[in-house]
Amino acid sequence: VQFYMSDNSNIKPPVNKPTTEMELLGTVLLFPNAAGIAIQGKLNDIDFSMDVHKHIWKTIDTLYAKNVGVTIGAVSDALQNDKAFQAVGGTKYLADLTEAAIGPEFINGEIRELKECTLRRTLISRAKQLASNATNTEELVEVLSQLQDMTNKADQYYANGEYTNVENVM
Repeated sequence: VQFYMSDNSNIKPPVNKPTTEMELLGTVLLFPNAAGIAIQGKLNDIDFSMDVHKHIWKTIDTLYAKNVGVTIGAVSDALQNDKAFQAVGGTKYLADLTEAAIGPEFINGEIRELKECTLRRTLISRAKQLASNATNTEELVEVLSQLQDMTNKADQYYANGEYTNVENVM
């Protein structure tokens, strides 16, 4: 992936496709083993772009950590006082998510897509911070070179079917 920056203020960090988030959450709600797969895939609330999905994922993660079955009922009960959850329809929204479910055999691809987007979003954010602190063109070129190196390292992880985070590529 090549990054070209003439004005770093115009770069928009990548955002997940809402359907990817919905497919993953729906799968986790429908299939008991899917929550464990997603958690072992080191999925985190920061991997979700939509706030309501972040809240739902945090709830799923908490329930799983407490050895409580991750079901629509358990998640709905835990989120009853969450305004963002209620604003999108509450329990009906969870039911809508299950309609988007793709099946546990595809969950690793969804995890990978979310993790890759998070990594790229974080890299761009950090590069923008570094670039804004650059005092001359040489420093800016160095920042861009470092960003390209980090992106190449991330691409190598993904080419090998591995997940990674920013710390591994910096």
